[in-house]
Amino acid sequence: SLRLTWGVDPRVVDLADQIYVFERLGHHLFPAGFSVLWFAALLFLWLAVRWQTPETHAAWRLHAFVVGTIFISLAGFAIAYATAGRPALAAELLRFYWFRLTDVMVPLGVAVGGAVIIDHARARKAWISPAVKTMLVVLAVWQVGQNGYEQIGGRPMRNLHEPEESHFDDWRDACRWIATAGQIPADARFLTPRACRTFKWYTGRAEVVNWKDIPQDPRSIVEWWRRHQMLHATGGETPKDRWFTSLADRGEDRLIELGRYYHADYVLTENWPPLALPVVFANDSFVVYRLSDSGSVGPDDE
Repeated sequence: SLRLTWGVDPRVVDLADQIYVFERLGHHLFPAGFSVLWFAALLFLWLAVRWQTPETHAAWRLHAFVVGTIFISLAGFAIAYATAGRPALAAELLRFYWFRLTDVMVPLGVAVGGAVIIDHARARKAWISPAVKTMLVVLAVWQVGQNGYEQIGGRPMRNLHEPEESHFDDWRDACRWIATAGQIPADARFLTPRACRTFKWYTGRAEVVNWKDIPQDPRSIVEWWRRHQMLHATGGETPKDRWFTSLADRGEDRLIELGRYYHADYVLTENWPPLALPVVFANDSFVVYRLSDSGSVGPDDE
């Protein structure tokens, strides 16, 4: 952390911290962005499991470690409360992932502690062991079978965002055309939909920016945020109106300007609204446009 921020303008560091904590990763770092109901239920389940685990069992050491992670998370909540109204200080402290270890260790405590309880219970009631084994085998077969079906059936990767998920076959078709058609140079750069995660995975081509791939050093974080503002921001103040639905909504002239500025050669976007740009590929959902290849001025040239 010190190396990343050493010698960097403090104003840049403050801005980067706030982008990181409040704009991009609030669901991990800022308590106000948490969905805590299911985790609270899991925490109570762990407390019940811990209560039933004999103190002489080796699993008790694991439970002690879980307790330590909970105290770290409580420290994070205390920091968030104490720094309310001071976003720069809050972001500076909350960026260290106070809650992430608990996310892992509480479920692990439930899983391991639950196995210990089952093991002790079967000594008293013989029917418990085959019943639990059957339940766990069914659960494992269901989970592995579901994943296998998704792979064989060409289902989308999990946790994708629009437009990948709703038109996944067309999205992958467009990306594979970019990768294999032989018409797109290997060093080409694209303007792509803001939330898409798999463009580089399927195409092997560069993109100007995407939501998932946030850098870690302050200057790059600020630049990453600036690119999102340049490409996708509407200027609206509410979360619903903050971003353009599609790059095509920017219009031809603006996309050409952005392409020149960021040395981008192509746009991959939804096929509606259509744009008066050269089309190099299209399917039922997506289109690849070629941008002007005239001289450009990029951010590094200013």
